[in-house]
Amino acid sequence: MNTSQVECFVRVAETLNFQQAAETLHISQPSVSKQIAALEDELGARLFVRTTRTVSLTDAGELFLTDARSLLKTTYHARQVIAESRQDARNVLRIGYTDTNELPGIVEALGRLREAQPAFHPMLAQDSWDANLTALQHGQIDLCFAFQDNKQHGKLKFLPLTAHRFRCVLPATHPLAGAGAVSYAQLEAEPQVVCVPMPLRTRYYSGENAEAIPRGGSQRVVLCGNASEAYALVLAGFGYCLLPEHLIVPHPDLRVLRWDRTSEMVHGVFYADKPQSPLLKRFLKLLAEAAA
Repeated sequence: MNTSQVECFVRVAETLNFQQAAETLHISQPSVSKQIAALEDELGARLFVRTTRTVSLTDAGELFLTDARSLLKTTYHARQVIAESRQDARNVLRIGYTDTNELPGIVEALGRLREAQPAFHPMLAQDSWDANLTALQHGQIDLCFAFQDNKQHGKLKFLPLTAHRFRCVLPATHPLAGAGAVSYAQLEAEPQVVCVPMPLRTRYYSGENAEAIPRGGSQRVVLCGNASEAYALVLAGFGYCLLPEHLIVPHPDLRVLRWDRTSEMVHGVFYADKPQSPLLKRFLKLLAEAAA
């Protein structure tokens, strides 16, 4: 039994006319007769009584009509659900990010994409950089924001957007809060809140900026995972914090100062090196325009 057989049966049952049923289904009358015959063979019962002038349902046909209509309703519903899910999938963009303070930087691109495609639906996924890159490689997200590095990440492309330096975040009541810039020498005796992600922390603690980021054995350090946590800890008096510029969000009780002896880090978007959806292509273009 297949959908075509059931459709033919229901149309003939409703019209009691094989020719009209064939016209409704846009097939030939012999095709309708063939489908009905195959259905009757499978059910083991005659469904119609046909004379040269009339067509009528048999008792078996009357019994089967209710179930046949139910089968078609279920089939049509399933087709609609699948079609809508495919359409929805074309309008969904899965965006990976690491820190909530990154989100203000993508508001303009998100808004412009929504205006251009009202059906657009963003799905935001917060996780670590490594987890986001893994998810991207496995097709679980469409793009993720991260800093560029020298690692090979499979078949991923990188779109550079902005370059950032570290900034020092202090309570507004700190003695150095009014300065334009600070250095490690000025803060070496003070506790530090550290939320630099592990890949960058490793590089900067042992790379070209090894002397720029405090790491003395006598310095008290409180670790945290994101900028929002760092803000809370700095406000609570646990120390100052160094944050990349793109994670800085103004706060009335905090001050942001330049931090000397740090080089720029390139921040942007990783995405799969394969044919991109029109939605992803448009979003990447809008991000690049917003960063220009």
